[in-house]
Amino acid sequence: MNASQTTLSQLDSIQRNALTIIGVATLTINSLHHMRQVAASTMQYRMHTNHSPSGLKALLPPTWERRHTTRSCTSMPAHALSIPRAETCTLDRSFLHTDISIWSNLPETTVGEITDDKVQAFKSHVHEYLTSSWNELS
Repeated sequence: MNASQTTLSQLDSIQRNALTIIGVATLTINSLHHMRQVAASTMQYRMHTNHSPSGLKALLPPTWERRHTTRSCTSMPAHALSIPRAETCTLDRSFLHTDISIWSNLPETTVGEITDDKVQAFKSHVHEYLTSSWNELS
């Protein structure tokens, strides 16, 4: 989060070159953008559990509320959050803004019931969902 796509692409290129130098170029490693999305979603999940500090929970925006009865409004999952308005691109790329949009687009089957002991399972589900949705876009 808070890194431009150009910077992430350059870092991915360096990572691929390093794998070539090491001699394991056939090894498939997820992009940094993907790994950051999974980590941010996992952090968001942890912010919703009972063990997160109250100061961290205070950063969570209110849940998204339906104002109209359009198809996009009715298709929003129950765990969706309201995205605060961003005046600049830098703020729009910040952790909170980026993570809320990822979190709100996750299906209910991926998020499931939020409990303290299901963090690793959630992380695996998010990885699978983001990988499959990325493959569908490619």
